[in-house]
Amino acid sequence: MLLGLVVSPRVSSADEITVSGNGSSSNTTVNVAATTQTTTQQTNTSDVKNNTSTAASTGNNNASSNSGGSTSVQTGDANASSAVTTAANSSTVNSPCCSTQDTTETVTGNGENSTNTINSQTTDTTNVTVNQTANITNNVTQKAITGNNTANGNNGNVTIKTGNINASISVKNGPVNVSNVSVPSDSNGTTDIKISGNGEGSVNTVSNNNTNTNNITVTNSATIINNLKSIYLTGGNTANSNNGNVTIVTGGITSVINIENGPINVSSVTVSCCQKVQNKPTPPPAPTPQPTSGNVPTSSSSPSSSSTSNSSGGSSSGSTGSVLGAAASNLPVTGSYWFFIALIGNILMMLLGGYLRLRSGRSPGFGFTL
Repeated sequence: MLLGLVVSPRVSSADEITVSGNGSSSNTTVNVAATTQTTTQQTNTSDVKNNTSTAASTGNNNASSNSGGSTSVQTGDANASSAVTTAANSSTVNSPCCSTQDTTETVTGNGENSTNTINSQTTDTTNVTVNQTANITNNVTQKAITGNNTANGNNGNVTIKTGNINASISVKNGPVNVSNVSVPSDSNGTTDIKISGNGEGSVNTVSNNNTNTNNITVTNSATIINNLKSIYLTGGNTANSNNGNVTIVTGGITSVINIENGPINVSSVTVSCCQKVQNKPTPPPAPTPQPTSGNVPTSSSSPSSSSTSNSSGGSSSGSTGSVLGAAASNLPVTGSYWFFIALIGNILMMLLGGYLRLRSGRSPGFGFTL
């Protein structure tokens, strides 16, 4: 029996494993195992403290013990604005479809009573873990005063007029703890397994196992504390012991406080199917099967990838992106019938020539006897 093994690594879109043309009672085994594992872990921790203090004052004026005409105290407007914005922890996991390769496994033209076995196993595991923790504390203090004015002991008319207060506080916490996970659910290539043309009484076994597992864990934790303190004053004015008319006019107060928390702890998990583009290689030419008294039906199976192969006691292996071919030419046991007949004829002619050579010494002469 002659078994030729040729390993030719190259970059291709498929793996081809071929065991063909083996002799009678050969033992062929093909084991294909492909494992793809993706592990992604993201951990985000945010600890944010915002302390803001704003003060605006046009008050606290003193006009007292004046001699003369009118006394007037007039304050301007006070405008106070505080804005706090906090964003924390954003995670994105995007696992594209793997460019897996197709596999073609063929065992053909084996002799009678041969044993053929193909075991194909593909495992695809994706593990994604996202842990996000956010602790946010906002301390906002705001103070605006146009009052607390004093006008005492004046000779004449007294007027106190305070300005307006316009105040605003804006606190926005978000987005906080936002995760977006997108993984493919199935990125396996395709596997074509074929056992055909075997002799009568051969044993053929095909085992195919595909496993696709996605483990996704997202944990979000957020603690937000907002402490706001504001003081606005246009009053608190004093005008005592004055000789004359006293007028006190206080301004208005406008305060806007806006607190917005969100979005907080938003998780998006997408498990999508990969569309596999079929790109099968050109199958190898089928070898001429040996003469047998019967044929075994073809066994075939499909989906998976990549490879080891051993046949007739020999073994070889190839990884993804390689081509393993095992080809054997059937050598004749006795040759063709015409060759056998010619060989027998040559032997007979040789024996006859030897006999005639030995007889030539005993041959009579050419003379005539009367």
